[in-house]
Amino acid sequence: MIALAVNLNAGALAAALDEDAEGLAAAARKVITRDVLPAAKQALRTHIRAAGLKKLANAVHSRVAAVTGATLDLEAHIYSKALVKRPGGVFDLIEVFAEGAVVTPVSGGHFLAIPTKAAGRGRRGAHAPSPADFPEGFFTLKISRGNRWGLLIPKDNPRAGAYFILVPSTRVPQRLDPEGAVAPVLVGVEERILTEWERHRVRQAA
Repeated sequence: MIALAVNLNAGALAAALDEDAEGLAAAARKVITRDVLPAAKQALRTHIRAAGLKKLANAVHSRVAAVTGATLDLEAHIYSKALVKRPGGVFDLIEVFAEGAVVTPVSGGHFLAIPTKAAGRGRRGAHAPSPADFPEGFFTLKISRGNRWGLLIPKDNPRAGAYFILVPSTRVPQRLDPEGAVAPVLVGVEERILTEWERHRVRQAA
């Protein structure tokens, strides 16, 4: 989802690399794993919670790759485990909310069934009930003129209102900006690596 790359052979780090490549690589890994990645992960989780997607925040994780290659790149990743498998493929829910999306029916369906509060919870306490959670013949179907939308209302208790609103498609608005959320954490990373490297050299010299 978000890749963080530090090239130790560029910018202010290049001179230190010529002097002490092993020490600089160790300093970079320490700063990234101890400071940058945890702060970036927390910043993104906080951003997601602020958007009202509290449970989705727990799907944010991080990992660090080894320092590899002639340029000594240190790669770290913040990634999502909020993967959902649907007939159209596997989707990352965080990316969906970051980019926005239009959701349409699959498997030959004509409508999406959007639950209302009256529908309660789905099977085994799921937070997204569907018409399939109810017995066959439970609902009365009302369709608008032009088949633009519909309602599923319980036959035995019509005063309860619609349990589901049927629409041909719906748009998921953009609610997240992952890169913008972590950007402040990434400011001054090179300087922090150099500071840690210099501390390491002082400790070695003592």
